[in-house]
Amino acid sequence: LLLVQEDKRYLEPVDPVPQLIAEAIAAVKSYNRTRDLLSFGPLEVKVMAGIAMTGTSPTFFKIPVTLELIDAFHRGGYPATPMSLVVPMNKPVMPLPLV
Repeated sequence: LLLVQEDKRYLEPVDPVPQLIAEAIAAVKSYNRTRDLLSFGPLEVKVMAGIAMTGTSPTFFKIPVTLELIDAFHRGGYPATPMSLVVPMNKPVMPLPLV
């Protein structure tokens, strides 16, 4: 599963990353609910791939979503393990177009 978040607001500098992470948490929560209905246990950790597009510039993410992070998100708090909040990202250097 790949999540894509596009920032379409060019005049307002808004960070698309928080929305992408919230969507990853929601996707894993939904996936775990489906697993529960099928009598499987929830996944402790699921790494979601994500791309945030700002204009034509992509930033790639590996978003680790844990049960602890999902619970903290629903409580409006932070997980007890700070490493649950670390999200690796890669923003490739895009060459300027030739004129």
